[in-house]
Amino acid sequence: MKTKIGKRIRGFRRFLGMSQKEFGQKLGLPFQHISRYEQGKITPSGEVLAKICESYNINLNWLLIGKGFVENESLPDKLAHAVMFTSIGAGHPIKELERSEHPDFLPREFFKPSIKPINVSGHSMEPTIFNGAYVGVDTDEKQIISGEIYALRLQHEGIVIKRLFMEVDRVTLRSDNPSYPLSSIPIEKLPEDFIAGRVKWVIQKLY
Repeated sequence: MKTKIGKRIRGFRRFLGMSQKEFGQKLGLPFQHISRYEQGKITPSGEVLAKICESYNINLNWLLIGKGFVENESLPDKLAHAVMFTSIGAGHPIKELERSEHPDFLPREFFKPSIKPINVSGHSMEPTIFNGAYVGVDTDEKQIISGEIYALRLQHEGIVIKRLFMEVDRVTLRSDNPSYPLSSIPIEKLPEDFIAGRVKWVIQKLY
């Protein structure tokens, strides 16, 4: 049970966009305690659980058994509990998408079955998409629209994020970070599963 409680604390903290230090400060706890709770190394005491519920308006039943979520019933309608994927390459190519062990909360308007929320690894799409950001890749949208950002499968690199431009006889792959080179693929050589999906949204901290 302590592992599940920790995962719920972590998911809610991430939804709030707070660091472990910031989350703990409101509770009067050091970030090391929050880290141990989230990793399931220790179980929050009844007093700590009560503080979390009071400070963040969370229903105790949700923390303990995953039901009820928050006291403010308007909030659950705006959230979806989503399966996250790690990771996708933006300078650090990834061979295959893997499900994260830690689901997270997303605004419900960002979520639909065809969208995979994926963690980004690398700097090639900065300043548009930062290393560590989450992007929503819609796997139903595979038609190339020139200038849009897509998750791509490249033969020798794996899955990456690039901005695509359609030309007469080829597709140009561009990183938003100018320190990364352009590349292009002749249209007749595009693999059948070239496009994994179109990037529909980005959630990230602004540095």
